[in-house]
Amino acid sequence: MHSHEELEYTKICFIRKSDKKELSITLYSHYSCIMGDSGIGKTCFFETIAENEVTNEIEVQSDYPIITATVGNLNGILDIPQRRIVFIDESNVFGQQQELMEKINASQHLFVCIGRAFTCNGDYPLQGIYTVHIDGDWFSIKRAEELNVTRQFSRRQTIITESSPNRSEHEVLKPYFEHFICAGGRNRIQAKLLRVKSGIVFADLGNIGRAYHMLLKRIRNNADIYFYDYQSFEQLLYDSPLLEQCRLAGTKSNFDEITVERYYSALLEECTSCCKELKYVHGKPLACGYSCASAKELFESKTGQGILDAVLEESIC
Repeated sequence: MHSHEELEYTKICFIRKSDKKELSITLYSHYSCIMGDSGIGKTCFFETIAENEVTNEIEVQSDYPIITATVGNLNGILDIPQRRIVFIDESNVFGQQQELMEKINASQHLFVCIGRAFTCNGDYPLQGIYTVHIDGDWFSIKRAEELNVTRQFSRRQTIITESSPNRSEHEVLKPYFEHFICAGGRNRIQAKLLRVKSGIVFADLGNIGRAYHMLLKRIRNNADIYFYDYQSFEQLLYDSPLLEQCRLAGTKSNFDEITVERYYSALLEECTSCCKELKYVHGKPLACGYSCASAKELFESKTGQGILDAVLEESIC
């Protein structure tokens, strides 16, 4: 089971009525992306979806109504209170002025951004990045290339963390592992990978979008680089046995936050708000309860099991 399979999702299926050809994508976050090289079909795909609002030649199966947006109608779409799935050119989202950008982020809608290959301007989850190309007289959409995601690694491997020293992943992992490189930011990971022959990267796959292409380039050049399978550091903490008594049941949706990482942050902050020893505040050092916990208390969960296995491996050696 991959880390994103614990999330709420919604699926869109397009079926051409004339010949029953179909394609589908699954959304896990406020933002998703369909990207492609120039001339291979992304604009044609967008125009086909837009034209279907008039022609109705394609059956759309979706939990929410589909709508295509342009610069001209975007503001009006944002004023619609009921959730829509909005297909839009990526440049018409992330190129906006702050006021409109805040309105997009606060919207109940889910945005599928049509973007250029080799750039991702949004904090898309890894499982929400797709590629599109023309396939005969129809389209092919598939999930973008993975980043060697795993939960199996050795205690002796180098660990590369998205965090700075003594923060987040490094703060929790340092009592159990020795070989660390702290990148100090997601966009700095790729530069650190130039210095290692093999290693396991702890980065938030739930909003990896902006760093995706450079990280993909690094693993193409070095197949011994792997990424730990979790959506975010906050997911690791939230799934921990430490929080078993205070975990929330169905009170929030990952679609209600602009990234999956913020979703797990919101869950953590809410469920630990009344527990001083475990109280989580995003961006702040961890409360004392985490540093006092054992490896089993921290990592004996679906999300943390790979870390616990590596810790126990060292104990056996």
